[in-house]
Amino acid sequence: VGTSQLFAKAFTNLSLAAGLSYPIMTLSKSAKMVPVMLGQLLLGGSSYRATDYLVAVAIVCGTALLSMGQLTPQLPIGKETMNSAQSSTTVWGVIFILSALCMDGLTAGLQAGLKENLKRGGKLLHVNDLLLWSNISMGIIAAIICIVTRDWTDGC
Repeated sequence: VGTSQLFAKAFTNLSLAAGLSYPIMTLSKSAKMVPVMLGQLLLGGSSYRATDYLVAVAIVCGTALLSMGQLTPQLPIGKETMNSAQSSTTVWGVIFILSALCMDGLTAGLQAGLKENLKRGGKLLHVNDLLLWSNISMGIIAAIICIVTRDWTDGC
């Protein structure tokens, strides 16, 4: 769970580093509910009513409409600049943000599956336990990446 959370955050940051504009990234992450629901359906054994799907679609569409209204080009007089959302979106940025959304769905599915498996075994998953083990695994993965990429020593 912690590893998928780490990769979701890393892919989100990589999307911005690869040139995806911040408004497009925000709009994409606002649709996170869809991959989360899919992850919980496929991996966690969750089920949803038709109204749950309608609410998810309404939230995503409403957020998209509000966000798109804020993406209108604002060209200063006498300057030839484009809207940053249109000019800086790259293919790699889109690939990374889609990967981040997939990791968000995977995280939700793994958490739901873990809760369900523990519930069947008569155990409860406490929030603090999930936070502790997620943070430990994220710390280990981050340390390994820092060592492999030599960021550990370059940052000193």
